[in-house]
Amino acid sequence: MLQILKGITWIMIFYLAGEAFTYYLALPIPGNVVGMVFLFGALQSKIIQSKDIEIVAIPLVALLNLFFVPAGVGILAYEQLLIENLPIILISSLISTLLVMWVAAKVFLIIKK
Repeated sequence: MLQILKGITWIMIFYLAGEAFTYYLALPIPGNVVGMVFLFGALQSKIIQSKDIEIVAIPLVALLNLFFVPAGVGILAYEQLLIENLPIILISSLISTLLVMWVAAKVFLIIKK
């Protein structure tokens, strides 16, 4: 039980740090994303150990798809706007997908050498 509380505490500390950071600097990046970057940095620099948050993080990752439901429902509020801009959305999605695949292939070839 103590390990679960420790894991939740660490995750909430980094979440709140990210939220505060973006709020006070008025950044256009979601605070939870910044908090995850902070958490990643803390894990990489061994400030905290992965075993400290593992017991909480693994079940959260298993439920990750549920976190996208509110965003999906929110998109439905803009159905008409999406329909009007569908060609632009599809073309930009196709171009960006191809660009990412091309860059990934180039990086792979550079690393492979």
